[in-house]
Amino acid sequence: MNFDLTEEQQMIMDQTAKFVANESPVSRFRELRETERGWEPEMWAKMAEQGWLAIAIPEDQGGFGGNFVDLAIILEQLGRGLVPEPFIASVVLAGGILSEQGDEAQREAYLTPMIEGQTTLAFAYAESQSRYNLSDCLTRAEKSGDGWTLSGEKVWVLNGHAADQILVVARTGGNQLDDSGLSLFVVDGDAKGLERIRVPGMDGQRTAVLKFSGVEVSADRLLGREGDALAMIEKAVDRGAAAACAEGLGHIRELF
Repeated sequence: MNFDLTEEQQMIMDQTAKFVANESPVSRFRELRETERGWEPEMWAKMAEQGWLAIAIPEDQGGFGGNFVDLAIILEQLGRGLVPEPFIASVVLAGGILSEQGDEAQREAYLTPMIEGQTTLAFAYAESQSRYNLSDCLTRAEKSGDGWTLSGEKVWVLNGHAADQILVVARTGGNQLDDSGLSLFVVDGDAKGLERIRVPGMDGQRTAVLKFSGVEVSADRLLGREGDALAMIEKAVDRGAAAACAEGLGHIRELF
């Protein structure tokens, strides 16, 4: 296996490193961690201009058709500067799910604005009792007219405090620990019945507890097939873990 970077990937690394050094050194993170949002929409827009938010999105979806290695190269350099913008939450987790599971209308409505730097996303799957069991879900989505009504609570949601749209795992069937019966819905950050509680992380980043009290969504907010979301949830979490490792490598190299 060849672990050498291609010429294009080396260029991505060099450009990202230069951008972080000039635009977002560690001192910037130290200032922003005292603010309510913890990151800046203006910097998110600049990252979109660099093409980073779209780099691993297929070309027919408005991206550049890159791969996960391209993402990892960017994340390593972002890690060196402790860049606080929600790259993993929006691009790797929620963006990856929308790219693979969203239909054309859903991608146009939720993915395109994100890769253009206009919005950010979040992925809400963990619950207080679930620990590492991705099937353990008490949040439920009940059929309501032509749509669904969501009730429950999610914890440690990366960028959950600020995201414009949140991808929410909820049960549409089965019992608490069943592998089947899990579905994914797109919920607006300002939806009626959604309470967002900002929670500062140990690393200075922002997460959120999200409480859903009868949040209503239309039928077109369902991602993929009803009750069949576990495989895409597992894949997203695996990608997120690998992305966090790439970012962590940047932390370590900067420390050395």
